[in-house]
Amino acid sequence: MNNIFKIIGLGEIRPYTNQKGITSHCRDIQLQQLGGKFADRFTSTLFDAEAEKVLEVGALVAAQLYFYTTEYNDRMFQNVSIPEIEIINHKS
Repeated sequence: MNNIFKIIGLGEIRPYTNQKGITSHCRDIQLQQLGGKFADRFTSTLFDAEAEKVLEVGALVAAQLYFYTTEYNDRMFQNVSIPEIEIINHKS
């Protein structure tokens, strides 16, 4: 899904180590679609170069979201992945 969002929450950049033992950076992000107080919200984690971009709460961004589900121990989990995010304008 490609759409325009407002950043409503942004975590600190932190290190993480992947399964191959390579250390990189990640940060949590909360996005809200445009459309008012009750518009859809999404939470995800940005990795590597996307996590290191200069982002701020209140900025408008264009983002590509991928949704996928996994089953584990007879339970279903949904994940939201953001492989690409571009700043449209900074907080006004």
